[in-house]
Amino acid sequence: ARATTSDQRAKRLLRDEIRVWTKVGRVMKARDALVEGDEVEEANVPGAPGMIYSDCPDVVPVLDYTAKGVMASWDDSMGRLGDDIVLAGLRCHDPETPELEKAALKGSLPGLGNLRANINGPWSDHPAPMMVGLGLNDAGVAARILDETNPPSGTPPPHALDALMLAGRWHLLEQSGAAVLATCAARGIQVHVAGIYASGLLAGGSTYEYRPATAAHLAKRDAWASLCATHGVSLKAAAVAFAFLPAAVDRVAVGIGEAAFVDETVSLVAAAAAVPAALWTAAVAEGLLA
Repeated sequence: ARATTSDQRAKRLLRDEIRVWTKVGRVMKARDALVEGDEVEEANVPGAPGMIYSDCPDVVPVLDYTAKGVMASWDDSMGRLGDDIVLAGLRCHDPETPELEKAALKGSLPGLGNLRANINGPWSDHPAPMMVGLGLNDAGVAARILDETNPPSGTPPPHALDALMLAGRWHLLEQSGAAVLATCAARGIQVHVAGIYASGLLAGGSTYEYRPATAAHLAKRDAWASLCATHGVSLKAAAVAFAFLPAAVDRVAVGIGEAAFVDETVSLVAAAAAVPAALWTAAVAEGLLA
């Protein structure tokens, strides 16, 4: 009976409080289901050098930025997640080549708009409104796509985006995403910032952009650590606080690989609220921020 009650409580928690986003742009297929014309993303095939999921089932990622691919991703995700997890958002991820950018604007982004209209319609039984967005690393591509989906003037098209996830372009070591964050603020687009620890360098690691950090990156990290110590805050707390500074930022995504990191992240969010504004003023004076 206790197990049943715990199970019911877990299901209520998942359904009522947890909101999951997933992505489109790739469809997972079994190798024996591949057909002529399927473009396998070889870099993310299990067993490829640098592939972090070495024990995946015998499936491969197929690039698919069509509207049909959106529906396939949606159906697959709903099947994997089950009824007890609310899918709150879908992002078109990584259309960062000219060909994929064009395909996304023609296929997956309008497809996301159509799916959102159906899910959020009056006859839908989906338990929560669903948002659609874009997720990538390239701020320039993001700016071009937003000019199409969320133009600065006129009536937004049906596939206007609700949110942008920008990874690795707004953190203590790099702020090249500043212009697109300002665009999002002006146009009412939520921003979800990811990569706030610079792929590990700001969290005790030695990599930057998933490669060994250069001497310049290490020196800048150390300068930030010294400045943070002077102001009585940890480097990681400062990284979290900095991520939330822009007005458009609504959420911050962090990678959590172990249960202990959940508690640490909760503590860091509390510590980030206490980071003094004087830290940023001093960072500008020392040339760490423009």
